[in-house]
Amino acid sequence: MQEVHGGCPRGDEVLTRRAFGVVVLAAFAAAAGPPASQAQAIRTLVVEQSREHDVEQLFGSGSLSVSRVIELQGGGYAVAGYLQDDRAMGRIDRAFVTIGLDERGAVRWKHQSERDEPNEAKALARLGDGGVVAAGDYRMSGGWVIPLDKNGTPIWNRSKDPVGVVLRRRGIESAAVLNDGSVAVGGFLDRKGGVTILSPSGQVSSERSLGYDDDTWVVGMTVDGGDLLGAGHAYFREGDRDTDVIAFRMRPSGEVVWNNRFNRPGTEIVTAVARTATGIVVGGRASSAGGRNYDVLLQFIDRNGKSGERAVLDHNNVWNEVADLRATSDGVLVAATTQVNGQSGVWMFLFNSAGEVAWQAARAAPAKAMTINSQARVVVVAAEGGKLKIQILRAE
Repeated sequence: MQEVHGGCPRGDEVLTRRAFGVVVLAAFAAAAGPPASQAQAIRTLVVEQSREHDVEQLFGSGSLSVSRVIELQGGGYAVAGYLQDDRAMGRIDRAFVTIGLDERGAVRWKHQSERDEPNEAKALARLGDGGVVAAGDYRMSGGWVIPLDKNGTPIWNRSKDPVGVVLRRRGIESAAVLNDGSVAVGGFLDRKGGVTILSPSGQVSSERSLGYDDDTWVVGMTVDGGDLLGAGHAYFREGDRDTDVIAFRMRPSGEVVWNNRFNRPGTEIVTAVARTATGIVVGGRASSAGGRNYDVLLQFIDRNGKSGERAVLDHNNVWNEVADLRATSDGVLVAATTQVNGQSGVWMFLFNSAGEVAWQAARAAPAKAMTINSQARVVVVAAEGGKLKIQILRAE
């Protein structure tokens, strides 16, 4: 049992090794890849599909920013973000935006709120009929949850403005759909971290705080055996303001089965969570030495709340961060962003059950949001220069 740091085991923590591997997908300049000891095989990321859409043609005016993308059931993708009104003088007027794309990146539909105060779609969860739940921030003090069908039409349309459900607690970062159709949203709720569960018709059925003493975020959630498995990060130590990974299991009723934190020195920020055969894998960024450079963080947690293998992969770059993870029969696919000499991109590698980087690939790309689809492609989405840009990358 061992921890892996930069491809080399460390002996300061005892951790249980998993029976499967992890693939981390990313793209940036090839010279910025892992150390030679990690590079078992070099692959190439090729552009399988590439599309651009003019933001002004889509929305009329405003600056688009994207924060999340997921694959939808039956194919296609949903993109979350906001549209800022550049004409607003002295105000932050943003529309809550969700965009539906087909398998090739063409726009199928779009949904947006009014541009009034800082609204932003930040979390997405797929519905069984090809629809999506979008959630995020509403004005200055609330959260917003809007289920949309496969055509982008609001499901909880109660002939009111805004469409959807407004929650009293702000800071939504994650969403999940339970087996009975209930919707769970989690985030910075009441500063202590928490989850709100809404019935299939949009009524609040449970609000549960995780009860931490300082700022806590629930960043990702998935469903396991009907329960929620989630993870995030929290500040625990007064003075140096370090963060730790937190994880929990919650019943659909809101009952917390277990709620654990994993104390380590330095800063560890969770940015993605995915279900595995035995629990969840958590991805993010870490600065374990307390420095300014961030490395990719991977941590496995079983469904009983016990920490398994943990890896901090150091590439000597300014910023490395996991964007998405997907468990497969061969391991876990992970999409990660990075910065190398000021350039953004996607970094790609396979972290196998032996704790080694089995293969890697690299390509520079403007990666503001990424997801790994069911065909093991990396879907990269960005909004820049007045364009919504979509790339679908394949490793070969």
